[in-house]
Amino acid sequence: FIQPPDGGVVGMCDPGLQDCPGENEKCTPYLTEPGYCCVDATHCVEITGSKTFGETCTRMGGTDDCDKGFFCMTKTSGSEGEGICMELCDVNAAEPCMQGGECSPFNDGVLPICQEECDPLIQDCDGDMGCFAAFDRFVCARPGYEDGSGNDGDECFTIQSCRPGLACAAGASQDACTAESCCTPICEVGDDSLCTGAGEECVAWFDAGTARPGYENVGGCLIPM
Repeated sequence: FIQPPDGGVVGMCDPGLQDCPGENEKCTPYLTEPGYCCVDATHCVEITGSKTFGETCTRMGGTDDCDKGFFCMTKTSGSEGEGICMELCDVNAAEPCMQGGECSPFNDGVLPICQEECDPLIQDCDGDMGCFAAFDRFVCARPGYEDGSGNDGDECFTIQSCRPGLACAAGASQDACTAESCCTPICEVGDDSLCTGAGEECVAWFDAGTARPGYENVGGCLIPM
């Protein structure tokens, strides 16, 4: 997942509204730039499967075998192969997530998807899911790091390209990061034991007075600005 802004919405349909004209069509996010990490547009495709929330699915060639209203999430939204069906949502709806969670408009709204909130300090997501920073909360998502990557100080591109327990943060606020963004440990404000970089402290993740309930003590190992 990429948080906005990241280039503007491109698409021919709305995945939250499922407004494709054909009775046997669904609106799904897809990748227009081969090799990119994440979906960046939407299109109408034929419904080829009936899998729903939480079921194992396969994404291939700009579509998947999830039913209408669901998206097959692999290790990143732009990857192909095996994944899990997740619920697409309309961010403007009064109750956008029928399966629980909150609606997050990732990738400039191209990928509006429902995700459960979590506690990053205890990593309380089910199964192999990790608890990652997204917008004004932390959400459960499938880790998307490659073998040997996703560690403290490694470059990151999406919220889940770091290992669970780490977060993707601006490189300028980290000691050893030479990229635009790198992974850094999530920590409890006041406890700097996880912070190993020169000048790094456990800095509150959210600005004073803006943290949602339960996130007041969540921080990241960063250089105070």
